[in-house]
Amino acid sequence: MRGKTLIAYIAVAVLLIAGIVFGVVELFSDGKKGDDGSVKDIQTLISRNPVLRAVPSDAVAVLSFENFGEEMKVLGDRTKVFGALVGAVDDNKTAVFVESCAALAETDPKLKSSRALVSLHYSGGLVPVFSIESARCDTTVLSELSHIAQEAGMSSRSAEGFTVFSISDALALSAERHLKSGVSIASNEDFASCMFQSSSKNTIVFSNEAAGKILPAYLDRSLTRYSSFLKSYSSWTLMSIDEIKDERLRMGIHPSNIPVTRFYSQVFKDVKAGSMQFSKVVPSSTVWSVALSLQDRERLAENHLTFMDAQSRLAVATRERQTLAKSAGISPEDWAKLLNAMEIVRLAWRPEPEADPVTAVMVRVGNGRSSHLPSSEDGIVDYAYAGFVSNLFGGLFHMDDESSCFFNDGWLAYGSRLAMENLRERILGGDNLAALLSDASASSIIPGHAVFAAYFSPSVCKMDATFATGMKKAVDATFDGAAYEPCVLFLDGSGMNLEVRRSAAFENMKTPALVSDAQLLVPTGPFEVSNADGGKNLIQQQSNNYISLKETSGKGIWSIPFSAPICGAVEGIDYYGNGKIQYAFCAGDSFYLLDRTGRFVNGFPA
Repeated sequence: MRGKTLIAYIAVAVLLIAGIVFGVVELFSDGKKGDDGSVKDIQTLISRNPVLRAVPSDAVAVLSFENFGEEMKVLGDRTKVFGALVGAVDDNKTAVFVESCAALAETDPKLKSSRALVSLHYSGGLVPVFSIESARCDTTVLSELSHIAQEAGMSSRSAEGFTVFSISDALALSAERHLKSGVSIASNEDFASCMFQSSSKNTIVFSNEAAGKILPAYLDRSLTRYSSFLKSYSSWTLMSIDEIKDERLRMGIHPSNIPVTRFYSQVFKDVKAGSMQFSKVVPSSTVWSVALSLQDRERLAENHLTFMDAQSRLAVATRERQTLAKSAGISPEDWAKLLNAMEIVRLAWRPEPEADPVTAVMVRVGNGRSSHLPSSEDGIVDYAYAGFVSNLFGGLFHMDDESSCFFNDGWLAYGSRLAMENLRERILGGDNLAALLSDASASSIIPGHAVFAAYFSPSVCKMDATFATGMKKAVDATFDGAAYEPCVLFLDGSGMNLEVRRSAAFENMKTPALVSDAQLLVPTGPFEVSNADGGKNLIQQQSNNYISLKETSGKGIWSIPFSAPICGAVEGIDYYGNGKIQYAFCAGDSFYLLDRTGRFVNGFPA
């Protein structure tokens, strides 16, 4: 479960980061709703997930699980990743409740298999309400469950065959009233529409309109200003876990199925997918990138104008387009058509390992001989079409400095002079994301065809500047044993999907060494390993490269000098099949094996 929860959290983090990436638009405002579409019978939704009856209608997020046992196992996982989402951190009341419930569920099959969920409500902060279909449970078990809640300082209420728990007595009472009155979150048409988008029993649903209340609990305060985009994307958004393995996760992202033109999700309505080539040109040190296929360029531009109209910004965009055409001697639409623009990508990468990211926009063109392009031999020149791409396809592609550009091998790049110098050097030197993904055996994470694809790598992003303090601790725990975690959010013919890969140590065969060394974090642990007694120990590498074995309590067992950083994870294995544990890991270009006393096993390193 540890690996699954670890990778699942990265997916949740990426969704929030993707919102921030898109959030650079910062040009959306509230508008009036259009005509709502119809949704299926609410009773059908209740029959699929009866526990929704216990969720008060003011919920801003709902985490739904297949059963109570699965819920408590996920929320109480050692990495505390999902626990952090519901506030179960640092042994607080919620964390104590989750830990005790997880233990109780393992002793009672009826309790363990009961349907359950957690809803989040805003009351000066995000407050969780735990709901369980308790009608199937024995009275003694329910009594013990109530005792656990009381010991954790939580209120509990029961009605209509359901039991709810919360650190807020007011919310527990509210849930009880909603159960008795027959009114719940399921009565919200937008929420119900979202829930019908997936048949998965393990889902996370959040209110986009409450993004301003949700994001401050998880993200650094400096980033929460970008919640405006999430508000404008859809009314509710559902994430379903479609495939989960220790090294790979795939989730579906489903906005509420209400056709409202003011929501940005409608920009992609009926747009055809096209070829995605951006990974072949963006640097391997890319922090994030968002690529948009222009296979259906005219429809995409038309949908964007419709969205701008719904946002009461069409007149501004039209005047800007006229000004741009007058200044450049050609309209943005004709420019894109003459170039045969096929794909655009906004990217941010680190020019040096510790440097702040720089940004650029790149356009893949089908007509490389257009007079509106510089020659490949010209190098970096002044850019004459600043503002064209952002006017056509949205503020995501706007940059404050669009003064310089260059053209190479079918791609036009523009941005600041400094950014162009670094980007051109990297491209001509063969540094690209595709090479890094190939080295990490993760090339297939980039879709061959899509409407858009957003790439993000947590290992390249500075987490300190991204997450709130409590969530930062959980994020740090997710990187144990992982050298690289590429994540891609993309929209194709099957809908919107999120895919995450986890790669431990791997050899850099194609990525230029200087760049790849700057790209990858070297994990130092602690790594949890098995011991010969069936218990657990921790192995950690210190800043001076010493390797230490400790008990889980932190008490030291041994420490040995070592000469190089560990790459990837440390695993406890029975190499000889004799019941004795050895510790295996890689460093540099060698494979090491230590015995349980800290001595190197004969024949190693290899």
